[in-house]
Amino acid sequence: MIVEHADGTQEDIVFQKYPLDLPKEPQFEKRENTVILKFSKFKSCEDTEKFLQAHQKDIKQCKRLIIDLRKNIGGSEEGYLPLLGYIVKNDGFLKNIYGDRTIWTNYSETNCQRSIDNLQPYLESEDAAVKEYVQSAIIYYEQMKSVG
Repeated sequence: MIVEHADGTQEDIVFQKYPLDLPKEPQFEKRENTVILKFSKFKSCEDTEKFLQAHQKDIKQCKRLIIDLRKNIGGSEEGYLPLLGYIVKNDGFLKNIYGDRTIWTNYSETNCQRSIDNLQPYLESEDAAVKEYVQSAIIYYEQMKSVG
């Protein structure tokens, strides 16, 4: 890739593929009074909840909790939501965390399908309003597939 600098000079930058040898599942580590949770990828909200539930006793008893996302390559947008309770002190809305910033979404076919897959279980809801919202959200994601 050739990059042109503000002074008009050009530079050829060669990108190298970064070797990713990351664990597929979240990692749990306990050191004395510290618990370290490492997430290299978020699969789904449910998967994150299961992982946290499996280690709930240690998490509640620790004095320090480290959520290590340094090598996180992304994944499901909903996958990080169960972690918010450990980061944010009070109940609230995402609007209070993100403010009025615009959050850009990549509507790739893969991202839309992940969102649809995450919504599917809620179609079984007894609550008509929830079911109606989920149906409209699925239609929306179907329409947005590959928009980018």
